[in-house]
Amino acid sequence: MTQLSPFLITIILLTSCEKQRKQIEEFVVNQKQISSKTIHEYEFYPDGKIKTDHSRILYIRAGRTLDTLSSKKEFKYHANGKVESIFDASDSAKTFKTYNDMDSLITDIRINGFGDTTFFEKIDYQNGNETRRISRLLMTKFSANAEDIKKTDFRNYDTLLDITQFMYVGKLREKALSIDKNGNITAEIHYIYNQGKHIKTIVYSFLGSTKYIRETTDYTDGETKEPDYVTVGPRGDTIAFQKTTSENDMRITVICNNLNSRDIWYYNKKNQLVGTVSIDYLSHMKYFNAYTYDDKGNILEEQNYKESLNNTH
Repeated sequence: MTQLSPFLITIILLTSCEKQRKQIEEFVVNQKQISSKTIHEYEFYPDGKIKTDHSRILYIRAGRTLDTLSSKKEFKYHANGKVESIFDASDSAKTFKTYNDMDSLITDIRINGFGDTTFFEKIDYQNGNETRRISRLLMTKFSANAEDIKKTDFRNYDTLLDITQFMYVGKLREKALSIDKNGNITAEIHYIYNQGKHIKTIVYSFLGSTKYIRETTDYTDGETKEPDYVTVGPRGDTIAFQKTTSENDMRITVICNNLNSRDIWYYNKKNQLVGTVSIDYLSHMKYFNAYTYDDKGNILEEQNYKESLNNTH
């Protein structure tokens, strides 16, 4: 794969945005292809925050509803207005979040209906800067032999642990280290600035005691607070990019990873995500999602479907 210049990347993205803009318009009006629909009905606290989300998922084929699944989530909030806990009455799963005096998230804990902590994240701060993030993820452990999957004990788990340490010069993040559960450094990330503006990130990986550049990301000013970027691999191959454009009060962001997949996100003039298209060139499939909102900005309805990709890149 050859390296693409930033100019060529821009041309590709602009062309893709125009093509995908027409596709999302077709998707929005083509209700016959919808395969599932989630409808939200809310109860609110006096301050307008969501107290309960009653959801119905409708599974649809050829315009007819084949099945319906209902769920109920209950929300509680800290004094700072941020979510304190979520209880999912359908499977008894719980989420708990805590914050420090500066209203920054310090713990995020998720517990399934069996009482297992399936996700735990703890964030440490110093002088307002995030200095360490510890994440544990509990996943079902499957047999390596596909024939034994039916015999799998679905309460047998793998624990994935990731620790990231951040270092600063003043308020600017200079470096980050990714550390595995054995204390080995698996990645080293360097942040490069120009007059205090973040312009580049270099990620190093390790092969034994040898450190090598895994990828380099260059950032450029875009049409939003989040910059556009181009990421290249160790041989100069373009492996990812992001570009945002605006047209008729609609913001379109294109994200490409490894050039084998592409995501297009569409926002309205209220900065609400109204639609997504995910394209997988390996499986030749496109996945569509659309969202509508109430006047408070809460999602009222989600619709999705998939279709074969006729034209590859």
